Amino acid sequence: MRGRIRPALTALFILSCACTFQDEHLLSPLQPPQQDFVEQGWTSFQSGQWEEAEKQFNLALASDPANPGANAGIAWVWLAQGADSVDRIENGFFLARPAAAWKPVAWCGLAMLYSATAQYSLAIAAVDSLLSSNPRYQFPYRASLNWQDLQLTKAQALFYLQDYPAAWQSLQQLSPDSPVNPEEPASWQVNGQTYWAFPPALAKSLELMIEQYREEF
Repeated sequence: MRGRIRPALTALFILSCACTFQDEHLLSPLQPPQQDFVEQGWTSFQSGQWEEAEKQFNLALASDPANPGANAGIAWVWLAQGADSVDRIENGFFLARPAAAWKPVAWCGLAMLYSATAQYSLAIAAVDSLLSSNPRYQFPYRASLNWQDLQLTKAQALFYLQDYPAAWQSLQQLSPDSPVNPEEPASWQVNGQTYWAFPPALAKSLELMIEQYREEF
């Protein structure tokens, strides 16, 4: 009788192992290899290793050209390096934007790209699209890049479009106690200098806030 039980126990053990393996596989699916490249790319990006970041993102894109994390990442690398191919950078962000998890990263990149290329109306639209859903946005891969930089980008764009009251309103989001007011000529003093018109006083306030908030890669 004992000889018959042992094979049955062996079969039961094999079946149990198979079920356990199957359950673990269902609960912890293997991560796609391109995702490892994406994570390594962003890690390199955070430490300013642009070439290594670009290499990792390209490895991810080689097997998955539509990967949103890799497209956003390589576009940010090109933007940080000051690459000349604006269309290529913009396309990378466009490919990432449909993915909900990467949409904010893409909008943030587009805002910075459009500002850097003097496409001010597009920069304002990108900032508004991002901050309307996340007013205190924090870029996840660079601690010092956040909603303040974006608000400043919008203010600068509005200034260049000569919409001075709107630019002032945008600056008020950063410094509500700013003494410069378009309706009060007596307030047009910045750093001890008096201005006889509001735009140059606003320009000086903007310059000082850029020094305080603007993220440089």
